[in-house]
Amino acid sequence: MKKKIRWLLLILIGLIGLGAGTAWLVWRGVHCEPAFYRDLAVTDANRDKAIQDARTMFRKVAHLRNRMEKKGKWSLEMTQDELNHWVELDLEAKHPGFLSRRVRYPRVQINGGQLRCGATIDAREYQGVASVDIVPSMEAPNIVNIEFRTIRAGVVPLPRKILLDLATEKARELALPIDWRQHNGNPVLRMAFSENELRYGDHPIVLHQVTVKDGKIIIVGETLQ
Repeated sequence: MKKKIRWLLLILIGLIGLGAGTAWLVWRGVHCEPAFYRDLAVTDANRDKAIQDARTMFRKVAHLRNRMEKKGKWSLEMTQDELNHWVELDLEAKHPGFLSRRVRYPRVQINGGQLRCGATIDAREYQGVASVDIVPSMEAPNIVNIEFRTIRAGVVPLPRKILLDLATEKARELALPIDWRQHNGNPVLRMAFSENELRYGDHPIVLHQVTVKDGKIIIVGETLQ
């Protein structure tokens, strides 16, 4: 009997140790900074290039704004470095409060036709890096599809329902015309804008293309009047 009790105690201790070890690994994974996110950061080693990228992106955005104020087609092409370095070095510095205080250092990695978007989250519910893999595409003019693939806290995958609920809530707050569909088993956020619903200032615009290709994010549209 004593041997059986001892073995039961040993098994119980082993299970507790296994559970604690698993919990520690999950906690560590959730709070681990993903390699892709760390590699995209501005550091002393890449600061000179980052400054040049930010200036290039600033000029592209300024040119885009000028074109969108006039009737005709316009486009914007950007690399991940141009976008990331502009956001980190220029956007927040010149437009403080542009991002939520709970969301800092957003970064985007281009991987084929997919975007991996990450940010540092500072909220009561979670503090760490959250990321999501998305594929943007156009179904037709002014109809944008965003396919959601994987959402992670740190390096740990999470149920996609968490992101879907958040995306739905934010879309409703912004009064965006959305519905959900499926593609290859993945949820797709569909935004269908009616005629003249998209505007730049007083100018109605049409969005023709949102795609990721050849290491660039490409946006093409047209100002109608």
